[in-house]
Amino acid sequence: MKAYSISEAEWKVMQVLWRQKACTWAQLLEELSASGWSESTIKTLLRRLVEKAYVTVDKTNGKPYVYQACVSQQECQCQEAEHFLSRVFGGSVSMLVSTLTREKGLSKQDKEALLQMIEQMEDGE
Repeated sequence: MKAYSISEAEWKVMQVLWRQKACTWAQLLEELSASGWSESTIKTLLRRLVEKAYVTVDKTNGKPYVYQACVSQQECQCQEAEHFLSRVFGGSVSMLVSTLTREKGLSKQDKEALLQMIEQMEDGE
């Protein structure tokens, strides 16, 4: 798996691209303007993502250019979760779950979903 390095601000741009599949500059600007960012900030974030090869730019039809994510949301989410788990909980899933349940508590629906996931993992082994 390729290692991705996406900042929190870049993550917001990627979320728009994952949701929309393909966007022009105007569409991106419209989607991200609510963040309070200036046009130059959005252009900088987009340029960085293109330089990192996380976003492609289709210039074949001239302007408006069309931007697309070229890395999957799932892959980035998995990597981000693994990085967080490793950094904050030393890689321990049980410590993460324990911390979350102790602080927030689990609804009956959450408990059932967790038990179902555990059963599925056991069936897969």
